[in-house]
Amino acid sequence: MLSQLRRIPAGHPRSLSEHSDCSAWLTVLPTEPAYRMRDEQFRLAVRHRLGMLPYDDLREEYCLACHRCDSSIPLFLTDPDHLHACTKQTGAWTTLQHHRLVATLATLARSVGFAVKCEPSFDRRKHVRTRVDEHSGEQRQEVATERGRGDMLLV
Repeated sequence: MLSQLRRIPAGHPRSLSEHSDCSAWLTVLPTEPAYRMRDEQFRLAVRHRLGMLPYDDLREEYCLACHRCDSSIPLFLTDPDHLHACTKQTGAWTTLQHHRLVATLATLARSVGFAVKCEPSFDRRKHVRTRVDEHSGEQRQEVATERGRGDMLLV
């Protein structure tokens, strides 16, 4: 695998180095099943960390969302992080990816013993909103009630 590694070009975004906890998984000893990664998971994590594409088959592929909206089509080879940062991926695609991520996190949480409730409803909250009438400029306060909802509750 070392022969396949390439150097990250200068000026390449280094989002992994922005947060101090992003490399914690590299220092954890696999003393329990929850701390172990399968070979494929480890390979993907290392490739991502090194700024490589997850699979070499994606070298000549490009973002279909950008292709529909733009004349400049970014190849994944020139921007491996484009898969995570595409601003053209909106609507149903983003919602689908979000739900898949929540489902994966819920599965992982259950595998290490958490009780998981997806999309729990929380108690109603009241808060005061100040609105400005656009015609008169008069400020009005109104009490609004919201029911909060999260992606998942872990116990």
